[in-house]
Amino acid sequence: MTKSDYINNTDLLKSLPVFYQPWYLDIFGVEWDLVWGATPGSRWVFPYFKERRFIFSLSRPQALNPYYGPFPVEAVGASWQPAVGDLAGLSPLLRKNAETVLAPYPGFEFGALKALGFSAKPRVTYLLDLTVPEVQLSNNIEKKHRRAILKGEEELTLKEGIFDLEKLVLWMNHAYEKRGTKYRLPTEFVRKYVRAVLDNKAGIALTAVDSRGEARSMILVLLDPGTENAYYIIAANSFTEPHNAANTYLIWQGILMARQQGYKRFDFEGSSIPGIARFFAKFGGTPVRFAHWQYTHSWLWKVKQKLLG
Repeated sequence: MTKSDYINNTDLLKSLPVFYQPWYLDIFGVEWDLVWGATPGSRWVFPYFKERRFIFSLSRPQALNPYYGPFPVEAVGASWQPAVGDLAGLSPLLRKNAETVLAPYPGFEFGALKALGFSAKPRVTYLLDLTVPEVQLSNNIEKKHRRAILKGEEELTLKEGIFDLEKLVLWMNHAYEKRGTKYRLPTEFVRKYVRAVLDNKAGIALTAVDSRGEARSMILVLLDPGTENAYYIIAANSFTEPHNAANTYLIWQGILMARQQGYKRFDFEGSSIPGIARFFAKFGGTPVRFAHWQYTHSWLWKVKQKLLG
């Protein structure tokens, strides 16, 4: 299957996650191509990024791309994921890149990646079952979060949409800085991302405003018809006038709206940061382990990463 075949295969695309949709892949401004695997045991597809850094070719998930790797296009027998031998089609890609990083969906047969020489960086996400009654969803939330939701309902007004992207990015990058990371998101990228998600009817954008009409928190929930998942993908809170209930209140509203639209799971999109993981856990979700899998082919890239990051 070529990239052109993939882009024009409407039936296939309907069955794949949002992260595998051509419009989503095009957001990042990085060239992408396709690896297709077909054996008697399984069929899988992997649209991968072709990133360049100096003299190095890389294939890694981009920002706001939490799941990235081979994805089965149909169930085979009792197994949903490719078996070890079925990922041989990845080998040419691994040899071509200085580094390849994958983030397969939870439940992936990780032995297949170990057999190819990948090493793992563990992560955890929390999944909420949205098929249960709303009262059960609410009862599963820890009391502190429930009190915050009530406080948000009393003190804040919910508005659909994100109305100040510059402020959203400022808040997001302040949070990254506070964590001590070098990571930053450009305003133009976030603008392009939010617009693409909403134009493709793949998101719920919410803002919590106070009695003066000032924004205190914003979130974007990404909707994924292919997997029936909703993802907590973007969030930011005012750091000049923080409201200790705003984000919790918005998340709950996003959960309810995704449930009303028929989505079956709410995915907190993973975290390797303990404090954030604990915050997610208080919504009553089930912890699910997955990993970022790294394969480094170039010793020169290893040296560069060790010395310069």
